[in-house]
Amino acid sequence: MLPREFSLRTSQDFRRVFKTGKRRAGSFLQITFIPEKAFRMGVVVTKAFGSAPKRNQFRRRVKAIVREWLQADPKPIHLVVRSRAGSEKASYQELNTELLSLLEGIK
Repeated sequence: MLPREFSLRTSQDFRRVFKTGKRRAGSFLQITFIPEKAFRMGVVVTKAFGSAPKRNQFRRRVKAIVREWLQADPKPIHLVVRSRAGSEKASYQELNTELLSLLEGIK
């Protein structure tokens, strides 16, 4: 799990990232990010995704992938990861491959 200080918590933080950030999308995920002084992230999963346990499992998977990425290549950004239609059927390996390829292009 990512430490709490790495979380975007307020709606103002999310709004700022969505309004001014750069977007990249794959078939399962969309990321939005802005350069910042320190790394922070949030995960957005709509209720249409499924039940609360399924949404929470998705969040945990995304955070685990980001944690591994941070250990290898930390970047000072604010990052929001959104689920897209069909992402509820994606395996961990598919999410991992897609998210790492989306994160790879961040400068």
